[in-house]
Amino acid sequence: MTVMLMIQEATVPYETRSDTALTVPVPSAFAWLDHLEADEQAEFYAQLLEATAFCQRIGQWDRLKSLLESWKERAERRTHPELQRRMVEARARLPEDRQRLWPKLRGYLESLYALEMRLRAFEARFGMSSEAFYQKMLAGEIEEDTETLEWAGSFRVWKEELAMCMASALSNSCLGQ
Repeated sequence: MTVMLMIQEATVPYETRSDTALTVPVPSAFAWLDHLEADEQAEFYAQLLEATAFCQRIGQWDRLKSLLESWKERAERRTHPELQRRMVEARARLPEDRQRLWPKLRGYLESLYALEMRLRAFEARFGMSSEAFYQKMLAGEIEEDTETLEWAGSFRVWKEELAMCMASALSNSCLGQ
């Protein structure tokens, strides 16, 4: 019941301004939305409405809970100073004629940052760099278990994301250097 009241308060009423932006009252439970840009907020509300309708139809709310948790985590990650620095620098370096690529670049930056945080946790726990770990794993020097496979998978995805970012000719922006 509380979730439905928050959703109703968050989605209705709304008003359209002349610049086609959507103004939606945000309840305090969704204060984290302030960390997202306008296009992301619009995407969140669209997904929220879709998930709410779906969950209402089937009478199960797990999908909605998962959606809210993932968006909240994404928004809260934006408060990390290192990610904020990278995003500000990347956006400033993005040429005016490529600003339309910002949502894609923002996605790469967030994905890379989240993966880096995950890799740093493994590195701290096992006392070696992800690169050194991965080379040892490929050489068969590290036993495969759930944790090492997760680390290897995270490292592989990080390398793929970095390559995709660099291929987009935005490497300096992606690296935040």
